Amino acid sequence: MAETQEQNPEPQEQNSDGQEKPKEPECTEVKKMISMDEVKKHNSLDDLWVVIHGKVYDATGFVDDHPGGPEILKENAGTDATEEFEEVYHTDNARKLLADFFIGHLEGYDAEQDSKRKRYDDSVLGRSNTLMSLVGHDRFGADSRILWVTLAIVLVGVAYAFNFF
Repeated sequence: MAETQEQNPEPQEQNSDGQEKPKEPECTEVKKMISMDEVKKHNSLDDLWVVIHGKVYDATGFVDDHPGGPEILKENAGTDATEEFEEVYHTDNARKLLADFFIGHLEGYDAEQDSKRKRYDDSVLGRSNTLMSLVGHDRFGADSRILWVTLAIVLVGVAYAFNFF
C-alpha cells in the first residue's frame, strides 16, 4: 500500500491581528513572450489586448466592467497603453486587478528605458517628490494641477482685492 504524503501549503503572512492575510495576485509567474505585432492583432472589443509597462493583458473580459467605459479600452486596444494608463488615476485595487488579465510579457521590452522615460516625464511635468509632499499626493492627474493653479489665482485675486478695499 502506497502512503500519500500530505503537503503543507505555503505559510501565509499574518496581519496585526494574527490572522492570515490572503496573498495578492501577482503577474510574476513565467508566461510567454508576446510580440507587439501579435498584440496589434487584438484590437477590437471582442478581442482586446493592451500592453502596460511591458506586460500584456487580455482585457476582453473587462470591457463591460471598465469604469471609464468600453470606448477608452477600444481606443487603446492593440497598443502599448502605458502612458494612457498612467495619465489617469488608478486605485491600488485597479492595479491589482491587472494580474487577473495578465497573459505574457512584451518581447523586447526595456524596463530601464521605461523607468528613464517615467522619470523624464515627471521632471518635465514638474512632478517632483518635494512638490507632491507640499500639495499632497497627485492622485487625480492633470485635473488636480488645474485645480491648484485656479486656487492660487483666486487667492492672489482675493489678496489683491483686500489690499484696495
